[in-house]
Amino acid sequence: MDAYSSFLARKLSEMIKEKREEYLRPLLQGRAADYPDYKARAAYLQALADVEEWLDQINAEEDKDGRGPFARAS
Repeated sequence: MDAYSSFLARKLSEMIKEKREEYLRPLLQGRAADYPDYKARAAYLQALADVEEWLDQINAEEDKDGRGPFARAS
């Protein structure tokens, strides 16, 4: 795994965490502007979860192939 790939994975994970907090906060506080806002936030959060799952799949594949883990931010 090259340094750029590790950097990219780490930054992507950080950005996902920040966006999750940004989009989740109003939902947890019951402050979505309206139902369409709620629905859009929920869909965006699902998309972020999908990207995290893809990163985990890449990690598992690289671990299995013995190429080392794709950089994890956590």
